[in-house]
Amino acid sequence: MLRALSKPVRTVLVWQFAATARANPEAILYEAAQALIISPNLTKAPFFETAVAAPLAPSSLKSASLKAAYDRFKSEQKLSVGDAHLTWGEFVTPDGEGFVPVSLYVPASAGIEAGRKLTFFGVIENEAGEVVEIHEEEATLAASGKDAFVEKSLRLAPGKYTATFGLAADGSPLAMKKAELTVTGLDAKEPGVSDLILSNNTYPLPQAQKMTDPFAFGGLKVVPKGDGQFSTTDDIWYFVEMRNPGTADAGAPKVQVKIDINGKTDKDRPVKLNFPIQEIATIPMKGVKDHYGLAMSIPLKDFAPGNYTVKIKVIDTVLQKSYTFEKPFSISL
Repeated sequence: MLRALSKPVRTVLVWQFAATARANPEAILYEAAQALIISPNLTKAPFFETAVAAPLAPSSLKSASLKAAYDRFKSEQKLSVGDAHLTWGEFVTPDGEGFVPVSLYVPASAGIEAGRKLTFFGVIENEAGEVVEIHEEEATLAASGKDAFVEKSLRLAPGKYTATFGLAADGSPLAMKKAELTVTGLDAKEPGVSDLILSNNTYPLPQAQKMTDPFAFGGLKVVPKGDGQFSTTDDIWYFVEMRNPGTADAGAPKVQVKIDINGKTDKDRPVKLNFPIQEIATIPMKGVKDHYGLAMSIPLKDFAPGNYTVKIKVIDTVLQKSYTFEKPFSISL
């Protein structure tokens, strides 16, 4: 900080052969003047940062063997290797931050047990076939019943993408799955709903999570049943996130739901179940303003093994808006 001197001082002249970046009186005085103007109450020497360019995102997998395996997978135009299932969705926070969670689900029959540390990798290409993201990291598989899964959230601009995610050990893929993703760019202020999630593993989280954590909804964890395969000992959960629904005088949404299930048993007997339309209470998502969860469950103990399709119609009776979902699932003993 500059201040007046009350006593005379002796002036000492120091001659230099050249001015350098470290000893240039004109530059030093210029910076001091700038600092005084910008920060008149400055109490310590200003610090000038030098801009550092952000590191370039990787354009290829680091593991040579894994890269070769992916290139072969792509050239052969395969959809999957091993028994793995990829679930994804598009969501937006109240502040307008869009994110795309992905979950790679491996059933017990795949022989890839929970708790195992593997390489979780992914390659995302845009519509022109250009690589826009590479993921390659060590991950520990989480358990979902007897099955296992690993998940993460992506930040993708609106557009169409081809995403391939997989699990590898020592550079060798154990499972890979490809999916087409269309990111629309959701408006955080507009009413809307997520896609329908089918699950047999829904539970309250022990602690708060980030708004962009994958498939975590204001304190509620919903693990997508990636393979759509349930057993007669399960309860099947239907979950939808609602954004900015209409609210009644009591301040809560008023939502009606109609569920129809059709299919055939393993003995080729047709099944047709039509549940009456009913009002369903929504769950306010903790810490996420104007977002609600719509969760319903049906015990499967009275269902015969077979292949089914559930059709759900959700009606926002305040805004007079309706949403229809349809998903296949199967039941075994």
